[in-house]
Amino acid sequence: MNKWFGESNKLISATFQVARKIAPSVVFIDEIDAFLSRRDNTEGAAVSSMKSEFLTLWDGLLSERKGTSLLPTPPIIVLGATNRPYEVDAAILRRLPRSFEVPLPNLESRLQLLRLFLKKQNMTKEAQDYLPTLAKKTVGYSGSDLKELCRAAAWEPVREMTSGASKRAVGVNRDDASTLKRTSSGFPRRGTKARPVNENDLLLALSKVKKTGESAQDFHAKEFVRGRNERQSMAAKVNGNSKGANNGMTNVDLQNLMAMAMQAAASMNNNSSDEQQDAAELTDDDEVPNVL
Repeated sequence: MNKWFGESNKLISATFQVARKIAPSVVFIDEIDAFLSRRDNTEGAAVSSMKSEFLTLWDGLLSERKGTSLLPTPPIIVLGATNRPYEVDAAILRRLPRSFEVPLPNLESRLQLLRLFLKKQNMTKEAQDYLPTLAKKTVGYSGSDLKELCRAAAWEPVREMTSGASKRAVGVNRDDASTLKRTSSGFPRRGTKARPVNENDLLLALSKVKKTGESAQDFHAKEFVRGRNERQSMAAKVNGNSKGANNGMTNVDLQNLMAMAMQAAASMNNNSSDEQQDAAELTDDDEVPNVL
C-alpha cells in the first residue's frame, strides 16, 4: 500500500506481472482480511480501487488468450491466510475454490513440534524422555505457544547464570547457592557454558507459558467475578441501611407524621373554604378593577 493515489494499483499489477514471469508461482497474502476486507461505504475511493484492481488481475489469470487458441490456466496460485474469515469480502471468497481450516496440533504434532524446536538445544536425557509427557500436558497449545514454551525452558539456564548480577543490581546481597564461580559484578566467568536444559526447566516453562488466550480469559473471568461481588456487597449494604432506617423509625414517629399530614390537609381545606366565601360575598355592584 502506498499513500500516493494509484501507486498501490501499480504495485498490485507488478506483483501479478512478476508471478507470470516466474510461473509456476504462488501469490500468498497473510492476514488477507486486512487487505481484502468487506467493501462498504466507510472506506475511501483509493482502497476500493485497489481491491478492484486486485480482483481484475486475479480474473485475468483465468481468461488469458493468445491468438485464437485458449491457453491453459497459468500455473499461478493465490493463497490467503486469516484468523477472521467472516471479515473477507464475498467476492474474494467466491474466487477461492477451497478453504482449509488449520486446527490446533494433536498429540503427535505437538511432540514433533517440541522435538523440532529443541533439536539444537543441549538437553539432559531425562528432559528428552519427558517430551512425550509434556506433549500430553499441552492440549490446546498452538504451534506458537509450543515455541514460546521451548524458548522459556531454554532461557532458564541463562537466567540462572545472570541471577547473581540481577540481585547485585537491585541491592540484594545474598549468597548464591549455585556452584558457579562468579566475578565481582555477579556474572559468571568468561567462557562459562550454560548447563543443559533439564526436566525442571520444562515444568517451570509450562507453568509460565499458557495456551493462547487462556491468561486473558482468566483475567476477564476474575474481573467479572470481582465486579459481581462488588455489586452484591453494595446492594447488601444499601438494603441494610434501608432496613436500619426503617427499624429506627418508631410507631410514635409514624403517628406524629400522620398527624402533621392531617393538620396540613385540614388547613388547606379551611383556606379553600374561606376563599370561596369571600368570592360569594362579592356582588355585582362592587367595582372590579381592570387589569391591563
